[in-house]
Amino acid sequence: ILKKTTVTTKAGAMILNISVQSNVAVDAYKNVQAYADAFVERANQLIPDGDVKIMDSAQVPESAIKPNVNHNTVIGFLLGLLISVSISFLLEYMDNTLVTKEEVEEYLDLSVIGIIPENNME
Repeated sequence: ILKKTTVTTKAGAMILNISVQSNVAVDAYKNVQAYADAFVERANQLIPDGDVKIMDSAQVPESAIKPNVNHNTVIGFLLGLLISVSISFLLEYMDNTLVTKEEVEEYLDLSVIGIIPENNME
């Protein structure tokens, strides 16, 4: 529970912000409320004249914060597109095969005796 709990302070003010991440929204709500109640009770015991109170009560979240499915889908799509295009360009760049008669004559300085025609059967 402590790993999922975050307590932050506001600079220049004596305000604590308590947040809990949980798979179940009601559990997070109950944990935050328990922490806040225990803190107020303990602070009032330590400082009897202090006026420690809860400014805003805990609220049950209406929607999940994590995972953001739309955000993750867009990032996955863009990464997949980028990786696939990069691999295509890399494979094309690394392709060193000779395909045409002109390439054989240019790179190997050999004359071509014959070629194998493409078989276009329809």
